[in-house]
Amino acid sequence: MTNYRQMAARYPITFEKCVEAEGGGYFAYSMLFPGILGDGASYEEAADDLFDVLGDVIAQRALRGEPLPEPEYLLQSHG
Repeated sequence: MTNYRQMAARYPITFEKCVEAEGGGYFAYSMLFPGILGDGASYEEAADDLFDVLGDVIAQRALRGEPLPEPEYLLQSHG
């Protein structure tokens, strides 16, 4: 059985700090999967949430036979 969440963790992600007035925390996203976001109170929680969602996206693309972007082994952080 393929572990799609593990596959998701191979993609570079970017973090952005949320505005305190809107609850604070962080957003995490991968530029290789536009429109897919994770969020959490910490970097770790935001990344974990993103990898859960990306794992589902990767699984669906695999079922449909759609290609996946090649992962780049970089971690970016802003904010």
